[in-house]
Amino acid sequence: LASWQRHADQYGPPGAHPYATRENPNEGCPLIGKQCPLKADKLIDYDNDYGFTDDAEYEVSDIKKADADDPGAKAMQEALALAKEKKANERSDALKKHYKGKLLQVSKANGSCEQMDEMMDKIEFGMMKWIDDIVLMGDDKSKLTDDVKKKEVANFTDVLNDCKLSILDFCGRSGMQLSGKKGGEDKPDPRSIVECSLAEEAADSFDIFTKFVNNRLK
Repeated sequence: LASWQRHADQYGPPGAHPYATRENPNEGCPLIGKQCPLKADKLIDYDNDYGFTDDAEYEVSDIKKADADDPGAKAMQEALALAKEKKANERSDALKKHYKGKLLQVSKANGSCEQMDEMMDKIEFGMMKWIDDIVLMGDDKSKLTDDVKKKEVANFTDVLNDCKLSILDFCGRSGMQLSGKKGGEDKPDPRSIVECSLAEEAADSFDIFTKFVNNRLK
């Protein structure tokens, strides 16, 4: 403020503040553009009265999901893909070691592990979508129409049927007797610790899913 006042006192206040020209370089303010304190001060114009709104107004933040073409989202996808590939390679090495290089057994074990991964991905994707729909619906019970209920039940049933087929395969690989005469002896469990650990993870995921479905249908 002091520099503004000194400049105005020397070269004149706003409205009577001449600038030096080529014809008269020694008369008027010699500063160009925003170097002049009076011009710099006008960048934010305080002369107009903008007043206040009649009612209270608040800032609204618009949060958008990351676009698939967003560089950050792409980098995240690439990092996840690399981590997944690294995990798959480590899993394959462990299976080769467990089955002592028997390619057929290694291939079957890899297929079973991929199937468990797919099942857990389906469960996770389904639950996230259903939870998003429930949140959007909120406490408005009028939105929960018969058609919406039927659609939800159909979606639950689709995932359950997919999981059922996968679980039968997992159980069969563990040596369980799933067909034939009741009371038949189970076969030895040939699986590696990699498959067993992943099967426990898949069982936990399915348990969470069934509890979610049961609670939703109450």
